[in-house]
Amino acid sequence: MTCEERQTKVRILAIILTLFAACTLHAQPTVALVLTGGGARGIAQIGVLKVLEQNGIMPDIIVGSSFGAIVGGLYASGYTAFEIDSMFHSVDWNEITSISLNTRRETLFYAQKQENDRSLLTLRFRNFNFVPPTAIGGSARFSEMLQEILWKSPYNSVTDFDSLTCRFRAVATNLSNGESVALRQGNLATAMRASATFPLRYSPVLWNTDTVLVDGGLVANIPMEAALAMHPDIIIVVNTTSGYSSISALTTPWAVADQALTAAMKQKDSVRLSQADFVLEPNLGMRGTFDFSDIDAMIRAGEVEGARIIAALQERMRPLTGAMDNDAFKNFIKSVVVKSTFGADTLPLMKGRVLDMVGRSWSAQFRRYHQPRTNKALRLSGHEMAFVRTMAYDAITQTLTINVDNGVVKKLTFDRLNDLRRSDIERENTVQTGDVALNKDLIRTWQNMHASDVLADADVIVSRDLDSGLRVTMRAEDRGNQTIKIGARIDNERYTQGGVDLVQENVFSSGIRIAVRGVISERIGLLSASLELPRIAGTLWTTSLRGYTSFRKVWGYTNAP
Repeated sequence: MTCEERQTKVRILAIILTLFAACTLHAQPTVALVLTGGGARGIAQIGVLKVLEQNGIMPDIIVGSSFGAIVGGLYASGYTAFEIDSMFHSVDWNEITSISLNTRRETLFYAQKQENDRSLLTLRFRNFNFVPPTAIGGSARFSEMLQEILWKSPYNSVTDFDSLTCRFRAVATNLSNGESVALRQGNLATAMRASATFPLRYSPVLWNTDTVLVDGGLVANIPMEAALAMHPDIIIVVNTTSGYSSISALTTPWAVADQALTAAMKQKDSVRLSQADFVLEPNLGMRGTFDFSDIDAMIRAGEVEGARIIAALQERMRPLTGAMDNDAFKNFIKSVVVKSTFGADTLPLMKGRVLDMVGRSWSAQFRRYHQPRTNKALRLSGHEMAFVRTMAYDAITQTLTINVDNGVVKKLTFDRLNDLRRSDIERENTVQTGDVALNKDLIRTWQNMHASDVLADADVIVSRDLDSGLRVTMRAEDRGNQTIKIGARIDNERYTQGGVDLVQENVFSSGIRIAVRGVISERIGLLSASLELPRIAGTLWTTSLRGYTSFRKVWGYTNAP
């Protein structure tokens, strides 16, 4: 037998052993975790995830609806349950859920700040046709929080939800046909927000040109159908849905809407729960959907309920784990090679990751565990958008090769809907091709787009380009090009004063805005017109030309004799 023939046989044997090891891995039962809605009550789901982590159980599938999509999406993006716990404690939930706050004031240019400060009512038009509001509040603050967290996650540029830490589905309701839809690809932050968009309180999410999405809890608060479609062996449901509120609690429009939704959801809940292998229902008492107080108590309730099933769950999983453990030595990792264009292998944290990998066994579970941790090491080393593009194991040399991409922006794409032009979006952009993507530039672009009076349903999607680098897609639709802003004030000097701002946005798609303002009271009057060019080169710098005429009755005061 020649040397070449022996090498060929060795390679064939190695391939057979690799395939055999892969088959034994598939023998392990797949675990699906179904996370329901429930608003703030869904925070208890973090406690269940913490218990599973502590016992070495990693869900293979997570399906989330409404708030469950928020918790599940964060976990699928590579954060641990303990990290999510820490995040939720640091969030100002009163600010995030407030209907009076939308975009950050610091992202508005000067004229916008002035107009917002003096306006009580804003009416929007598109070519002189009224555009009615779709909600009583905006969701920009909530969306920004999600997007910023996910751009810092280990899988910040993954748009295929099957390629996250575990397979993930965010379940939302399609308003065009009233059916539930399990989102499996796209911008993860937008998918999570769509699933948790409470009707009336927040505006619906435009997913594509013909799909408008709202809260998944409308038709699938316990999204069993989406979980069953992925054919898991074991299904665990964490049910944090609320019961009916008392009549005395129905004092706000969203409380009434929540009660109506609860009534619609409860009809199918019992059938869906009967299809699960394990049902967890943390003891949350009468806590309301928007009650974010005492987060620790909710997480503890989840931990207590999660601990209740651990022994039985481990027993269900034990019969099929032996074969995988016995074959663990077959794909032994003798050495690890890290390839990159920026010296990733020299980073101290990456060296630590390599040392942790050597001597272990290559498997799908190995990849699930080590890939997000390697990405975290890159983040902590200052490479915010760098990522592991591939992990490849050579059974002949027992070498694991890791290819690291430094996250250079290779392509910018502008996805325009309605009558928008490329320039309408481009003027808000601060990301440049050829540069390494940075969170601050992505977030600044996101904030600019959401603060714009021209753009609606704005989204910034970061995805991996085919061979190397990143693609950044900026998408938006026309928000309307005319606004009327009405304001009033009363004081003991000027008495009753009324004001109105008439604004024509984006004249001839040039970015120029024309504003006319009128103010009238018994003692003061003002009529002004201005020509403004805001956001020069994507900054808050604005140039303006203004003319006005006014009158003022000035009272003179003298000392009484």
